[in-house]
Amino acid sequence: MVVDRFAKFILSVIAISLCLNALNPWMNPGLVEAAGDHIAMEKAIIKIAGGIERIAMGLDEMVEYEKGKRTREMTKLYIDSSGASSKDGSEGNSKGQNKNKKSSECDNN
Repeated sequence: MVVDRFAKFILSVIAISLCLNALNPWMNPGLVEAAGDHIAMEKAIIKIAGGIERIAMGLDEMVEYEKGKRTREMTKLYIDSSGASSKDGSEGNSKGQNKNKKSSECDNN
């Protein structure tokens, strides 16, 4: 019976060793590098930054276009409202007279 106890003891040691070996990554995790190729990561970051820059420039262009569009609409409304107020065309003459006044003032200086 001594051999039977010895076999049980050896098999128990082997079983415990295998369990500890299997649980080792959970008990003591090893160090891991996030990315070994830093150059590829830098290229990806530069590519993403370029895409963000293009999006920002596109948004700026859209804002400028909308500002210009509003300005054109407001100018058109202003011209329409000023043209409708003076049906006889006297507004055009007053502008011309203002030009003449300014040019005569410059001539005096």
